[in-house]
Amino acid sequence: MRGTAAFIFVVLFPAALAAEPSTNSVSSAEPEWTLVAGGDVMMARTIGVRMGRNGAAKALAGVGSILSKADIAFCNLESILGTSDNEKMFPEKCYNFLAATPTVRALTTAGVDTVSLANNHAMDYNGKALAQTRLLLWKQGIYPFGAGKDSVQSHLPATFVVRGTTVAFLGYGIAHSTWVWSGASRPGVSALDPRRIRQDIRKARKGADLVVVSLHWGEEYNHYPSKRQIQLAHGLVEGGADIILGHHPHVLQGVEEYQGKVIAYSLGNLLFDQKKNAQDENILLRISLQRNRVRRVELVPVDRREVFYPAVAMGVKGEKILSDVQRYSLPLQSTGTLTGLISFALPAEAQPPKYAEATP
Repeated sequence: MRGTAAFIFVVLFPAALAAEPSTNSVSSAEPEWTLVAGGDVMMARTIGVRMGRNGAAKALAGVGSILSKADIAFCNLESILGTSDNEKMFPEKCYNFLAATPTVRALTTAGVDTVSLANNHAMDYNGKALAQTRLLLWKQGIYPFGAGKDSVQSHLPATFVVRGTTVAFLGYGIAHSTWVWSGASRPGVSALDPRRIRQDIRKARKGADLVVVSLHWGEEYNHYPSKRQIQLAHGLVEGGADIILGHHPHVLQGVEEYQGKVIAYSLGNLLFDQKKNAQDENILLRISLQRNRVRRVELVPVDRREVFYPAVAMGVKGEKILSDVQRYSLPLQSTGTLTGLISFALPAEAQPPKYAEATP
């Protein structure tokens, strides 16, 4: 949404803890609006070093035009934003992601509006670093959800009002330790507990026209969700979720239309320094809505043209990515065929440039 002419203001609700902005409103006469969703964003390690040398603004510039034109742009932030004095919560853990605070500019420059923190890296550097990350994001006008100083805060949705439609984002994630999950007086992320998720959806629906559920789940590097994941996703839709956005496998999985709602099982990596070929192929999910009704779903293919930095994949490369997602999606459709709601055609942004034929 950043970079558009839309006016944003913040409304504080009594349920919000401290002085946190939880809702922002956008005024526009256009009845149709768009949500763009990307996968995992990790700004530490090699990517952090590159940002330190060349600045953070370039990191998401290759997809910035897609993100900034959306009414709401979302991703999963999988690196805490802190300083070198932050201490690891689990020193024995293989991967702990700490990104320098200036890297937040990658998100703001690209136009990201909201991020899920409900993932297995949110507590890598303890509750203090998590609180610092949340505060930094709020100050930049990016609204986090899915993790907080206790279970009340972690289950609090990020709420937007877009073109007269109230949208609530809820986030949940897996973890390597139960200590990562929030408690009554313990910081952490919202656990992937189906019963609690359904309760949160019902509560959110009382004040929202549309409920988006972000799930950090699944088996890494597997292109297909498990039967248990599919059952959970269907149950959440039946319980009131309108859109489910999955991430964590670091590779693409299928997209499903279920009862007129949208389930993306894994959007892959948006910004991550992993090196396998399958981790290079990702998508942005662009959903066009009218009020709370999904009108169409476009898949924007994303590749890493510059090392680890995403860009819209054009031509043959873009067609291959979309063909792969279509193959992953086909087994998910209850009808056995892909519906017309989801487009697997190459979007305009991914079309190679056309040149006029030379005349003699």
